[in-house]
Amino acid sequence: CYKDVFTLLSMCAARQLDNVMFRRRRFDVAVLGEYAMTRFDKLNRKARLDVCFDVAVPSSGLRAIGDRVLLEYLIDSILTEAMQCTASGEMRLEFRAQGEFVAFAFTDERRTFDEQTLNSMFYPDALRFDAKTGTLQGTQFLICRQIIREHDNCAGRRGCRIYAECAEKGFRVVFTIPLSQ
Repeated sequence: CYKDVFTLLSMCAARQLDNVMFRRRRFDVAVLGEYAMTRFDKLNRKARLDVCFDVAVPSSGLRAIGDRVLLEYLIDSILTEAMQCTASGEMRLEFRAQGEFVAFAFTDERRTFDEQTLNSMFYPDALRFDAKTGTLQGTQFLICRQIIREHDNCAGRRGCRIYAECAEKGFRVVFTIPLSQ
């Protein structure tokens, strides 16, 4: 009986801790656009690449619900991965309302991938494991997947998604978080 009560209390405490750790707030999506531009400028100063990065934020006050710090980390992960490619070209980040969600679409026109590679971007792969250092390499998209999973569980509206697809030029990573009503 005591073991069952202890298990139940532990599970409740763990769930409360998850809610505390996930900082659910309403915020203006333009803040993430500004963060993306600032982060790109900082990464490009170090890399000195011939890359044009455009952020398209709707003029209307588009607001979302989620953890802004985690979403900034997600954008940082995507940009860090993108800046590992030294080819010149264009990248874009667009925001738009999509039903009850805000869709973020990051397009990198400098690289193309086949459907199989795009489908495997968000899953662990043994080929990424470096046996010498004992670490995984190229885990930026795995981090992005986990952040969206956290939003799906804690942001108050189920249905958050992340996926990659072929674009007219290059490829696109799209993720959704709840729209603030």
